[in-house]
Amino acid sequence: MRFLFTQRGAWLYSSVFAVVFSATALADPPTRVARLAYLSGTVSFDPAGSQDWVQAEPNRPLVTGDALWADQNSRAELNLGRSSFALDSTTSVAVTNLDDQTAQMELTQGTLSVNVRRLTPTDVVEVDTPNLAFTITRPGSYRLDVAPDGSSTSVTVRDGQANVSGQGQAYTIGANQSYRFGGTDLSDSTNLAVPPPDEFDRFVSEREQRYQHATSARYVSPDMIGYADLDENGTWQNVQGYGDVWTPTHVDADWAPYRSGHWAWVDPWGWTWVDDAAWGFAPFHYGRWARIGPRWGWIPGPARAEPVYAPAMVAFVGGAGFSLTVAIGGRGGDPGIGWFPLGPREIYRPSYRVSRAYINNINTSNTTVNNTYVTNNYNTRQVTYVNREAPGAVTAVPRSVFARGGSVQRAAVPVSRTMLARAQVVPVAAVAPTVKALASSPAARAKPPEQLRSRSVVAKKAPPPTPIPFAARAHDLAAAPGKPLAPEALAQLRKQTPASQAPRRVVIAAPSRAGVPPPAPPASARRAPSTAPGAAAGRTTAEPASQSNGVARPSGAARPPEQKPAATPGVAQKPEVARPPEQKPAATPGVAQRPEVARPPEQKPAATPGVAQRPEVARPSEVARPPQVSHPTEARPGVTPAARPEVSRPSEPNRPQAAPPTRPAPPEAARPPQRPETAPAVRPAPRPEAAHPAPRPEAAHPAPRPEAVRAPQQTPPKAAPKVAPPQQQGRPSPHQPTAEQKKQEEKKDEKKEPAS
Repeated sequence: MRFLFTQRGAWLYSSVFAVVFSATALADPPTRVARLAYLSGTVSFDPAGSQDWVQAEPNRPLVTGDALWADQNSRAELNLGRSSFALDSTTSVAVTNLDDQTAQMELTQGTLSVNVRRLTPTDVVEVDTPNLAFTITRPGSYRLDVAPDGSSTSVTVRDGQANVSGQGQAYTIGANQSYRFGGTDLSDSTNLAVPPPDEFDRFVSEREQRYQHATSARYVSPDMIGYADLDENGTWQNVQGYGDVWTPTHVDADWAPYRSGHWAWVDPWGWTWVDDAAWGFAPFHYGRWARIGPRWGWIPGPARAEPVYAPAMVAFVGGAGFSLTVAIGGRGGDPGIGWFPLGPREIYRPSYRVSRAYINNINTSNTTVNNTYVTNNYNTRQVTYVNREAPGAVTAVPRSVFARGGSVQRAAVPVSRTMLARAQVVPVAAVAPTVKALASSPAARAKPPEQLRSRSVVAKKAPPPTPIPFAARAHDLAAAPGKPLAPEALAQLRKQTPASQAPRRVVIAAPSRAGVPPPAPPASARRAPSTAPGAAAGRTTAEPASQSNGVARPSGAARPPEQKPAATPGVAQKPEVARPPEQKPAATPGVAQRPEVARPPEQKPAATPGVAQRPEVARPSEVARPPQVSHPTEARPGVTPAARPEVSRPSEPNRPQAAPPTRPAPPEAARPPQRPETAPAVRPAPRPEAAHPAPRPEAAHPAPRPEAVRAPQQTPPKAAPKVAPPQQQGRPSPHQPTAEQKKQEEKKDEKKEPAS
């Protein structure tokens, strides 16, 4: 005993207490659930451990093991306070793991939209599909589409950031990106354009606006599930002694809380209230109720406190003295069970096993009390409940109705003051559930395809085992009516559960560091429809189609080499415009070649023997060239476009005369365009990066000279100059006078001398 008061003894005692407290805390149920917030069309629900599909009902709390199916032309929405999950038509979703930090869903077919409004460093939001695990790392808007056969999954990140994980590979996908993945290793990937919002996206956006702009967020925590429905169904006012109070407006005058709905058995809490009203979630799982004048008002807990979910904020009444003598199907009387809502500052006592820390949290977050107050009043037996005596506050039904989850409003029995005086406040509604209590709705009108039951998914985080079937738990639940099974009893039952019932078909993705996904399309094409003209399915065109063949090529795609039609003898070809390096055929012996000055290296074609070649002269840029004048007589049959022979030719009447040879030509760079030469320029090899239109035959349109063009002359026409014979291997440069020009100059000089 003395050892406990020493320093080492105190340390050991605190360590043992911490271990025991931690072990006890592990048994605490989650502090949140998923709420079925919206239904449209035919939506089916399979509660955990039931394997019987029934019609889904609003406000049903969803937990690990529950499944949903939205049939044709149907939609549904799940709300977790911080996040929302919307299901489109023909979509199958299962909740595989849901606790305080993890929200893990399984999408085996259809379309799922996820909106995350708040994400802490410890939160995990994951969607597992047959092809990948999709883990959200930032708040934002996301969409996943799984093909009906499960062969591919398309993911779209409109805002935020997420990781996709497969077998041995992982990618990080940012905002305004979309991809399609096949297989399970992410190797089969397609970069998509972010599609424009469709009808389902607009539906999701409208639902999201309700959470973003709800006035009730001023009075409650934004993490409280169901607060967005309060604006349209009630009013807020500040009441002295209570603070902010919400009062429902669409209820009858004799309405009372916890009367329009039914009880359902939901593990691990046990008996859980499911209200019929569209707004009936937050006021029945958080806060307290008070009779304010002739009406009931709901008082939430502190707005800054992290809300803790409770199955029902009520106190049960029963005992040996509380017996309802009513006729049930003509079989005489039936014992009854009753309840009433807890008032402000009254302590909630869970009927399920929890730690002392849980008791403090669930009370301090749902009413204005502190831990000391909770500790002093938790074990007090003599408690005065203000709502027990309030008019119409107590509701009671036969136990048989309670056990099967029947409608309370239809089966409610009036409770007299004498009966209520004999009743006792009990900590547990000692009623054993039946299988109907899991889901008392009618049988489902539609079920998911059978092949979805055996379809495996890829997961990054291993989910917990599937829930134990209710049939395996029924005997133990009847032994302790109204109390959920302890974790030790569940572990023992799991060992006895057939192997076919326990495992889930999940492929755990190998740990891998997230890398860079395949390149995204250009920003200008990201928001274009994926079915744009000229684009393949699921891809976008990053450049316009080629003018030659009309085929679109994605950005960065290699262009195949092109085939050019052969030149027609005697037909001038259109000059080439600004080309990158090209290859020219080899030179032909005996034919002069033009030296390359302004062009990149290229391979020249072989010249024809005996045909003179034009020397290459430096030429200006060929990007912009004025139109050429047609000269019909310039086309010479028998001369190929590759080379122009310099031969003697007769006078051509339709051709303008050349400038007199006695005057040197102006510099090459200053010559404006003039008529083209008779022979077209040598066509180099085709460019590997662009396609060119087929040449147009222009018999009367000779090709222009590629070198600098000459300026028009103002001198009168003279006789045509003599042309070098065919055997001449080249032409003199226009800057050097010919022998004939020298003789004419000498004669002019001789005539001038006598005059002087």
